[in-house]
Amino acid sequence: MRPGPAYGYPHSFHSWHGPRRFVWFFIGAASATLWMKHKEAHRYPNDRYFGHCYRPAVPALQPRADATPPPASPDAPMSPTSSPPVSLPISSRAAEISSAVNHMPPASLPWGYPESHRERQWEEEKKKLQSITRQAEDVMTKISEATVDTMLTAMEALKVKLAEHRLQREEAQRELEKKLEEQRNVPHRFV
Repeated sequence: MRPGPAYGYPHSFHSWHGPRRFVWFFIGAASATLWMKHKEAHRYPNDRYFGHCYRPAVPALQPRADATPPPASPDAPMSPTSSPPVSLPISSRAAEISSAVNHMPPASLPWGYPESHRERQWEEEKKKLQSITRQAEDVMTKISEATVDTMLTAMEALKVKLAEHRLQREEAQRELEKKLEEQRNVPHRFV
């Protein structure tokens, strides 16, 4: 008798499927991975595919209104009313590009303003923190006083209970002594 099931399809027990299962496993794993990456990439509409950084293109520098156009040819003489063309220094151009790319507003605050503003904010926050600390201290002292009061009342109640218990015990002791005296005074009768 052969090993395996005794009924129907005995050849299915001895089959070897070879690398086909691994191939299909890897195809399924790759497709699942790509699907998940696709879902992650399209989760936010403004993000680039597969999470690459996106930076807006650098706009071309616009000529300034106060700058005069360059002369038509280098040999052309300048009129007495025209001034030589004004070119921006490189650091100024770099600052304009940087602010245009990063969408930063132009710096309009005077020098020293941020430091004094920060100091003022620091002082305001210190005052807020001090007031919160003071309020917390007040609440904690109230809670502490209430706790001490409840503990004192509980102690007084325990003290009263102990005094009552002591009186009851002394009274029970006296009654027991009376009974013993009576039993000593009255002899036992033997019948």
